[in-house]
Amino acid sequence: MKDCIAITNPAYINAEGILERIPELTTKPIVAVFSLEWRFKTYKKKFSHLERYFSEIICCFEGEDDEKAEFLIKSLAERNLKLSAIIPWDDSAILFGSKVAKKASLDWLYPDVAERFKNKYVLKKHLREKSSVRLNQHSLVQTPEEALAFQHELNQWPIILKPMHAGGSWNVFPAFNKDDVERFTSKILGDYNEFDNLRNDYVLVEEYISGEEFCVNGQTDRNGNVLISEIFQYGKCLRNQKNIVHVQFTNLDPNEPEFERLANYTFDTLKSCELRNSPFHLEVIVDSQGPCLIEVACRLAGSGMIYVGNHINDNNQFEFVAKGYLGELEIPEPLVILPKNCTRVGGGVDGVALKGGSVSKIEGLHKVQTMPEFMRVITLPQVGDTIDQTIDLDSTQYGVLLKSESAHGLQNAIDKVREQLRIYCDGELDSLLRIGEKNNEEFSRQL
Repeated sequence: MKDCIAITNPAYINAEGILERIPELTTKPIVAVFSLEWRFKTYKKKFSHLERYFSEIICCFEGEDDEKAEFLIKSLAERNLKLSAIIPWDDSAILFGSKVAKKASLDWLYPDVAERFKNKYVLKKHLREKSSVRLNQHSLVQTPEEALAFQHELNQWPIILKPMHAGGSWNVFPAFNKDDVERFTSKILGDYNEFDNLRNDYVLVEEYISGEEFCVNGQTDRNGNVLISEIFQYGKCLRNQKNIVHVQFTNLDPNEPEFERLANYTFDTLKSCELRNSPFHLEVIVDSQGPCLIEVACRLAGSGMIYVGNHINDNNQFEFVAKGYLGELEIPEPLVILPKNCTRVGGGVDGVALKGGSVSKIEGLHKVQTMPEFMRVITLPQVGDTIDQTIDLDSTQYGVLLKSESAHGLQNAIDKVREQLRIYCDGELDSLLRIGEKNNEEFSRQL
């Protein structure tokens, strides 16, 4: 049998970036594996140009992940192919990829480890038992009454309600009173994770930590050594029926005191989670007591962050990612920080749709694309498309990546894009044009 590499659900720019690097690292054939029908439809609509990389395309939509994994390995054998590596690069296939890895005896995460990263409660339970990293108070509930009992014992508002699974702020709500708790608990329970169709039979209720929010991105190798590629600060606000929406991200200066603290916190967290040969995306709040984990995923960051990271570090981080999945990455020390001596600045701006609807007009795109700070458009609807009201990261109205010579210049460019790029739905302006002097202004005011 001939060795091959499988990449799951390649229907996003991150998968494209990985695919561009693989032919430089190996001559093994690449098989595209679609475990979710909606991902396959996205591929056919927007990413069919990636077909040139694939020797085979295999779809396995039916059954549980174990059955899909068995079907994949059998289908490859029928084609005289044997898996030597799997690339489950995003949330939609991490559990599926782990089942494939176990059945094919690959050097990637097995289900017991992958489950920690797909289940927010399991991850924090593991960290509380196996590490000393700071965590917020949290509990699993199945009724509004149980959530209110947690709040009563905590004796503070707001509290955060979220699914055990999912990401991208999907169904994550701050509850400021009893009515919020009842409404949001009912909304989460019984709903299905839009990425991999996991049902939410519990609500994870958490203590709210007030502070600045950051994400730390990077890669681990076969020994669990950690490479940190960039740290970004998030800008978020409350909009559209108290939903937490992303509005921007900007890279943290490596010379800032928080940078080293966040790097060390990330290292301690990942070591305790036993992550190997995988990218990671860790989200954390920093207050007067230091970093406190929100969540961590064994996947690439979204929103085009890796492209900004490539600019900041003047390299192509997809090579690290590809080598990691292929089991060929060797990080020379337990903790390596790429942007230590970097002076470049970059980030992104996320559009907020106030109501959504049928896109009737788009203004200002050419002006944005001719700005000296412009890098690329990550997502943008077309006239005639139907878009949703922005309630999470997945329903972001548009995404634009930017670079600058300074943090002040980057923020000015972000504000300029928000004012110039205007999307109209059903004949009316539907874009949020201003956030305020601080990105979390509305959230803070309600606290």
